[in-house]
Amino acid sequence: MQTALIIIVFLANASLVGAGIYLSTYLRRKAEGLATKEEFEDLKKQTAELTRTAKEIEAEIATGIWDRQKR
Repeated sequence: MQTALIIIVFLANASLVGAGIYLSTYLRRKAEGLATKEEFEDLKKQTAELTRTAKEIEAEIATGIWDRQKR
């Protein structure tokens, strides 16, 4: 009887440790995925801003060249 109780407690403890390890790994991967998603969104915004700025500069240069050609 006492041996069976020891075995049950051991198995319950092993199950809890296993579940803890699994949960820890799962949460770590989810956090990495979330961080990657946030970084991607930031990069997407920066790229859009950079593209808009480049087009504005190109437009200014084109306007300047056109004004010089008219003169």
